[in-house]
Amino acid sequence: MNQPVKYHRRVTIPLVATLAAFGVGWKLVMLWGFPACYLKGYPLIPVYFIVLALSISAGIHRYIQRNPAKHLIAYLFSRLFKILFTLGFSLLYIQLIEDDLVVAISTIALFYFVYLCVETLLFYRYEVKNRQP
Repeated sequence: MNQPVKYHRRVTIPLVATLAAFGVGWKLVMLWGFPACYLKGYPLIPVYFIVLALSISAGIHRYIQRNPAKHLIAYLFSRLFKILFTLGFSLLYIQLIEDDLVVAISTIALFYFVYLCVETLLFYRYEVKNRQP
């Protein structure tokens, strides 16, 4: 099995599944625990992060295929693009959807933090398993 397929199976699929599960779980927490804080545009936030994960993963796949020895550079560039796109998404969300500013930014930041933690853990495990002796 080639490297991009391994990466996809070991990193992208668990990452997307975790983001989807966290999105559903956080929605339930907000609806049952803090109904006054539920955001009108909440479904856009998990969908954005899932699309971002799939897009970044596709970019990493292409980069790894061209430069197989440069996994780390691809991962670092993905972090840069991730923060830039998320800042842009946050600004658009705030401008287009009239929700509580603090709750919206906190929710986006929470998703970003979960995304980074899970992706870092999965990428680290992938690299340890595929390290060349």
